[in-house]
Formats: sequence, structure tokens, C-alpha cells
Amino acid sequence: MTTPYNNGEEIKRVSDTMDILAKLIIQRRRISTQTKVDYDKKLKEVDKLINMILALNRRDDNQQVVDTTALDKILNEGVEIIERDYGESKQKFALIPICDKYTTDNDEMTTISKKKKKKNKISCSYCKETGHTRAACPKRLMNPKA
Repeated sequence: MTTPYNNGEEIKRVSDTMDILAKLIIQRRRISTQTKVDYDKKLKEVDKLINMILALNRRDDNQQVVDTTALDKILNEGVEIIERDYGESKQKFALIPICDKYTTDNDEMTTISKKKKKKNKISCSYCKETGHTRAACPKRLMNPKA
């Protein structure tokens, strides 16, 4: 038979165990967040290094940069190594994904290929002018309501 005293001890043990579990979860999240930050920092450094290497062989009409989304996927899944024959010797290469500088969707490259702002083609139903709607029409707003 359970007494109130024993029930209180059980509640305290459960509470202490939950406290330990919550602390472990918080610690794991902190470690996971720090690991992600470290990984992102290393990925940016690898990106800079590869872009410096690509710049050495860059031609003005064919500028290429590292495709960081593909590089991230490759680094998580494993880098593909290919082997090429050069006569009697064989050479191994690690493949790095690259793309044209002006067609990439990376945050750094969007400033290079800015899109032109489209003109507003909305037509006002009150004055028939383009660029605003009836609710914001200056002619309608200036006329007193009858």
C-alpha cells in the first residue's frame, strides 16, 4: 500500500529525473547548434578557397563559381573520386561542382544579376490611369462624396 510519504518521494524522483533529462536535451541542442555553425563556417572557407582556385583559370567570358548547395550535398554524402589514365600513370581527382557566375541563385551572386523592377500595370477603375487602384485614386479621393 502506498502512503502519502512514499508518493511524495516518487514525485520528487520523477521531477529530478525530468530535470536531468531536460538539461541533457538543452545540452544536445547547444552542441548541435554549435556544430552547424562550425560546419557553415568551414563550408564558406572551402567555397572561398575553391573560388580563388577557379579565378586563376578564369576567362572573362566564362566566369564560374562553386555551386555551394551541390557542394554541401556532396560533403554530406561523400566526395566522388575519379581516376584518369595519363599514359603509364594514373591520377585521382575529387570532383567539385561549379556553375556559371550569372546563373547561380546564391545570396552572394544575386547582387551581381539584379532583376529590373517591373512597372505597375494595374489600372484604376475610376480614372482609368495606370499605377494605382480605385481605393488609392487621388482624383476620387479629392472629389467630395455626394
